[in-house]
Amino acid sequence: MNEILNSGVEFFQDMEGVIAEAKDFILIKQFLWRNDETGRRVAESLLEAMERGVKVYIHKDRIGAFHEYGERTGQSFFHDEPESDSIFNTHSLKTVYAQSRLMFSKFYGNGGVSSQLVNPLKNELVQHSNSEIIDDFKLYDHSKVIVVDGKIAYVGGVGFGDEFRGNEGEKPWRDYMLKVVDERECSKLLRLLSGEKDEEDSSPFQFLHDSLHDYVLRFIDEARESLFIEVPFLGHPDYINKITDIVRRGVETVVVLPAKANSHHYRNLHFLKRLIRQVDGSDHLSVRLTPEMVHGKVAIADDAMLLGSHNLHMDRAVLEETAVKTNDKALVGHMRERIMENAAGGDDFDNSAGWGEIIIPSRIEYISIKFQTLMMTVRREEIMRCRRKCNESVRALVS
Repeated sequence: MNEILNSGVEFFQDMEGVIAEAKDFILIKQFLWRNDETGRRVAESLLEAMERGVKVYIHKDRIGAFHEYGERTGQSFFHDEPESDSIFNTHSLKTVYAQSRLMFSKFYGNGGVSSQLVNPLKNELVQHSNSEIIDDFKLYDHSKVIVVDGKIAYVGGVGFGDEFRGNEGEKPWRDYMLKVVDERECSKLLRLLSGEKDEEDSSPFQFLHDSLHDYVLRFIDEARESLFIEVPFLGHPDYINKITDIVRRGVETVVVLPAKANSHHYRNLHFLKRLIRQVDGSDHLSVRLTPEMVHGKVAIADDAMLLGSHNLHMDRAVLEETAVKTNDKALVGHMRERIMENAAGGDDFDNSAGWGEIIIPSRIEYISIKFQTLMMTVRREEIMRCRRKCNESVRALVS
C-alpha cells in the first residue's frame, strides 16, 4: 500500500522489515549517514541481506560529511578517515572536515564533538562481494531514496542518523518518507535514477531527480486557493518573492519551520523578516515555528503535493535532489492534516529581533551557500562525470 511514513521512527521500522524480505537488490542514495546506533543498524540489516545473496548498491555523497563531522557526536559512517585525504584532491575530505568543525563549533555551539573514529563496519560493507558502493566523490546529490527489488521504493527527507529516530529519549526530527508499493512506479523511478527523464503520465506519481529550484518555483506558482509549505530552511530570494506573489494574490498560505534550525538558522530569521515585510501584514499568510526540529520538505499547492529532499535556501543548479509529485487525494489530505497539526503546535513568528542580532551570522551562512555554488561551478564537469557513474550503476537494475 502506498503511504506516507510520518517519522523516521515509522520509516526505519518499515524499511528494516522490507530489507529483511529482500531477495534481489537494494539501491540506496543517501546524503547523510552517521556512525551512530541508527546508521549501524541500517548497515547491519544490509549485511544480513548481502549474506543471503542480495546485491546492495549504495551511492553516498561526500558533501554530506559536512553535517556528519560537525553535528551531534561528529561521527561519519563512510567518511571516517578525513586525515588520509590529500588537500589537493578535488574530492578531499580534509577541507570538508575543517569547514564543518569551524562552522558548527563557532556558530552552533557544537564544539564538543569527538575526533573521527575508524569504522570497521563500513569496511565490512565496502569489502563484501555483494556490495557496489560509490562513496569517494562529492556528488552534490542531496537525495534520500531506497528501492528494494524493484517493487518497493521510499522517497523523502530522512537521513540515516539517530536524530530521525529520537534515540535516548529525545524527540525525533519531523520528517517524512513516501512509500510506493508498485513495480511500474519503481521502474519509472529506477529509469529516472539511471539518467532518463520521467515523463508525466496518468499515474498518481511523477518522480523528479534534478536541480529542482525552478520546478519548485513553478509548483508554488500553481497555487490558486491554498499553499502549505513545511521546510527546515527558507533562505533564497526567489522563494521569498514567489511566496509574496502568492500571498498578494489572496492565496491562503501556511509556512511551517523550526524555531531553531540545526543549520542556517539565522538565514531563516533573515528571510522570514524579509517575507513579513514584503507581504505587509497580509492576513493570507501564517508563519508558524515549531519547538522541535522540522526536517521534512513538503509543499501542497491546492490538491497537489511535492515531497522529497529539496530545501528552499540553495542556489539553483547546485544540489541534485529527488522528489515526487502526486495528486493522490488520500496522500495529499493526510499530509495537509500533518502540516496543520504541526502548525497548531507551533508559535507565530516573533519579528521583534533586530537586524543587528542576525545580520552577521546570516551573512556567514550566506557565504557558505555561495562557496558551495562556486565549487559546483568550478567542478561541474567532474561532478557530472561522477553522477554519470552513479547513473550507470543503476542501469543494470532497470527492467
